[in-house]
Amino acid sequence: AVSENGKFYPDTRRFLREVQRAGLPVFVVTASDVRLLYDYQDSRWHYYPEISAKMKKRRIGFGELYQELEEERVLIAEPHPKAEIKFWRRLQGALGTFGPHIWMIGDSYKSDHVAIKTFAPSVNTVLLDRNGKVVDKSLYPLADHVVQSLDEATALIRTP
Repeated sequence: AVSENGKFYPDTRRFLREVQRAGLPVFVVTASDVRLLYDYQDSRWHYYPEISAKMKKRRIGFGELYQELEEERVLIAEPHPKAEIKFWRRLQGALGTFGPHIWMIGDSYKSDHVAIKTFAPSVNTVLLDRNGKVVDKSLYPLADHVVQSLDEATALIRTP
C-alpha cells in the first residue's frame, strides 16, 4: 500500500473502500523507520519504538487515509520487525484469530509471506508484485496468489 517514496499508492484508497464495503476488517501493516535519538547527558543513542511509529505514520501520510481507516488499524512493526513471530502475535491480538478468512497482502516475500505462513499457515497470502518481476511463481511457494495491483487483490478477496 505504501510506495517507495513513502506515500500510499493510488489504488490503496479504492482497495480500502471496497473491502470495507464488503464488511471485511482491514489492518495496514508496515515496517518501521527505526529512529534513534541521541541523549547528550549520557552520550548514548536511544531507541524509542513509540516515537519511531509516530514518525512513520506521519511520513507515509496516514492523514490522507484517515477517513477510510481508523488509526489503531495501522500497525507499525515496532519494536519487533515483521519478520519476527512476536509482531504477528501482536496482530493476532488485534484480530482475535488467524485462519483462512484472513488475507495477507504484501510486497515483501520474506518479511510478509514467509513470516505469516510460519506463524499461521492457513492465512491466504497475496504477493503484490507491482513491477511484474515474478515470472515463476514456484520460486515463491508460500504466496498463495501473485497480483500486480490492489485492484486484482480486491477481486481475489471478494471471490467466494
